Amino acid sequence: MKPLSKSIGEHEVNFEDGTSCKVDVIFYCTDGSFLLLLKGYLYDFPFLHESCGITVNDNFIEPLYKHIIHIEKPTMCLIGVPFNVCAFQMFDLQARFYINYLKGNMKLPTPEAMRADALKELEEKLSKGFPISQAHMLGPYQRSYYSDLANLAKTHDIPEVMLKIKKASFERFTEDLLNFRRDVYKIIDDENFIHVC
Repeated sequence: MKPLSKSIGEHEVNFEDGTSCKVDVIFYCTDGSFLLLLKGYLYDFPFLHESCGITVNDNFIEPLYKHIIHIEKPTMCLIGVPFNVCAFQMFDLQARFYINYLKGNMKLPTPEAMRADALKELEEKLSKGFPISQAHMLGPYQRSYYSDLANLAKTHDIPEVMLKIKKASFERFTEDLLNFRRDVYKIIDDENFIHVC
C-alpha cells in the first residue's frame, strides 16, 4: 500500500510521501484503495448537458449533498459516487434516502446549509491530508456516513456485520491476492459472521 504517485520513471515510481519503489508493472484498476498508483474510477458524465450544473474537478463532483443530491436541482441525484464502501448496501441505502426525500417523508436543508455541510466534509478530509481526488472516498468514514443517511431518512441502517465482512475481505485481499475472492462468509446476525472457507 502506497500513497498517490508524484512521478513515474521507466522503472521507478516516486510517491507523495517522499518514498520510491522499483516497479516492473503498473496495474490500472477500478478501486483507488487497492494496489499501486491507482486513481480508481474517473468520474465523467458526458450524457449530462452542462446546464445540469454538475462539474468534476480532479475527480470531485459538485454540487452534491451527502454525495447524492444535486444541491441546486434536488430532483437530480447520483447514486453510487462514494468509493471504498460496502457498495451494494450503500447503493440501497442511498436509494432509500433519496426516495424518502422524493416521497416527502423527509425535508432537505436549505441549499446554503447543504453547501455548508458538503464544504465541512471536504475541509475535514483535506485537513487530514487527503487530496481532493479522494473527496468521495469513505473508507474509515463509511459507518458515520451510513448512519447519518439512515437517521436523516428515518430508515434502517446498514448492519455492522457488513462492514466487518468488508474489512475481513480487504485484509484477506492484502494477505492472499490470488485466492481471497474464493472466500465464503456466513452471516450469523446483524453483528457477527464466520469465515466458512
